[in-house]
Amino acid sequence: MSMTTSVRIGPVRALGYGGQRAHDLREGKVPDYVDQERKHLNTGGFIPTIEEMHGYNEDAKFAAQEAAEVGWMAAKASGDQEAIKLAKAARNACRLKYDRNGVVAYRFILTFGREAQKVLKELDPAEVDRMAWAAMGRVASSLDTMFTGMGSHRDESAQHFHGFLRGVTNGGRKLNPDRVQCRQMQTVAAEPFKHLGIRRGKSKNMWIEEDADPSKYIHASVAELHALLPIELAAARQAVEEVRVKLDRVQAETAIVDLKKKMAEDEFEKLQERVSSLQKEVSMLEAIEAAWNRRIEEKESECRQLDADIEEKNKILDNLLEIVDSASEQRSIDDHMQHDLKSGARLGQKASAVPNYRGFPK
Repeated sequence: MSMTTSVRIGPVRALGYGGQRAHDLREGKVPDYVDQERKHLNTGGFIPTIEEMHGYNEDAKFAAQEAAEVGWMAAKASGDQEAIKLAKAARNACRLKYDRNGVVAYRFILTFGREAQKVLKELDPAEVDRMAWAAMGRVASSLDTMFTGMGSHRDESAQHFHGFLRGVTNGGRKLNPDRVQCRQMQTVAAEPFKHLGIRRGKSKNMWIEEDADPSKYIHASVAELHALLPIELAAARQAVEEVRVKLDRVQAETAIVDLKKKMAEDEFEKLQERVSSLQKEVSMLEAIEAAWNRRIEEKESECRQLDADIEEKNKILDNLLEIVDSASEQRSIDDHMQHDLKSGARLGQKASAVPNYRGFPK
């Protein structure tokens, strides 16, 4: 049982984030159980500030909302009812605003059993770090989120790794792992270490489900307890210290937080009512749009018929104009001929009136 690895996670609210971050980075007062001479063995160390973590969460929320909206529009355009149903669920899942006063992250700790600790101490620390990073990457992926700021603590009695998971999933939901996901993350966290013979830790219930000898899991649990006790004790001491420092401030802020929570709940109810109202309004507008589209189509059909009638009338008008032009031209020719005839007649009369002066007969 001690050739195992396990990962545990827990929610961190905005008020407690700074203290957890300070502990992991060894900032401020260093706990008594830390060996200062081995502090240089710690690796990693980047952990986002509270504002940076807010930024990660808000970016994830915004990206999910944009993607959901695009998916919704595409599903509506397709007319596929199943796609529309899924797109609507995705859009609803990320519609709530990110709460900066709530859970901003999940803190994780990756630990190893007693025998596993011995194996890891024989390896290059950089190689152990690489496997730990791979393990936490798998855990984050299994929970549909990302991890940030992982580092190692080698200045305590038992080597372990720590860090934070983003408090918002890739789908824009609040990170809130269920029991199935917690069991699954134990399996994926152990994958990078399996070539060393290190496997996932097993809970007491899992041993019983496999009909194991009770003494086996009892003794294994005791061994695990001895390996993990220093870590648990350190975390407990740190938590007590932080609570003492922050108690007065928390008490003063609790009333404000409760008030904000109540206001947020009221606002959420109002938003739900507003969403319902808007959905009805959208349905009404869509019906109006459909009616207008039909009306426009009818008018366009009428316009096309009028265009055809005008074209036909234009053809008739062109024919009439040609007839008129032809008649005018013929009238002009007739007038010209009449003029020529009259002119010829006058010339003939003048010729007959000229005398024959020589007296000869013509």
